[in-house]
Amino acid sequence: MKIIEKIKAKLNDHYHAEGVTIAFLGDSVTQGCFDLYKNGEKSCETYYDKMNSYEMRVFEILSVLYPSVPVNIINAGISGDTAPWGFDRVDSHVIRHAPDLCVVCYGLNDCGLDPERPERYKKAITGIFDKLEKAGIEILFMTPNMMNRGIS
Repeated sequence: MKIIEKIKAKLNDHYHAEGVTIAFLGDSVTQGCFDLYKNGEKSCETYYDKMNSYEMRVFEILSVLYPSVPVNIINAGISGDTAPWGFDRVDSHVIRHAPDLCVVCYGLNDCGLDPERPERYKKAITGIFDKLEKAGIEILFMTPNMMNRGIS
């Protein structure tokens, strides 16, 4: 990964190192949602724990491995987001920050019975990757976890 090369290059450049910036684009899992509780007939409450989200784990690991290199994290996760919506906001929420790396994670809200969804997902993900690549941003595609069907 180029991001590791960039971090290592900044290790010895204490006067000019601006650090690295990593953006995370995705849905509620990226935002830091860990659970959803039904609190009424038609309402839910979401439990967020940003400090234990996966992007903060990446931050912690890089801070331990490379303590002298500043690591900037941009969390562009939005609960309920889908890949087409991510495509619509990748410029304003990610590219404008000029990150060195963008981790893209969509799929949970993109699945369903609608036969058009897979094609819309593919088109949106491809579009996100094209925009990031044109901006010179390294891309890491993270696939979502399996769907939890609430079986107890």
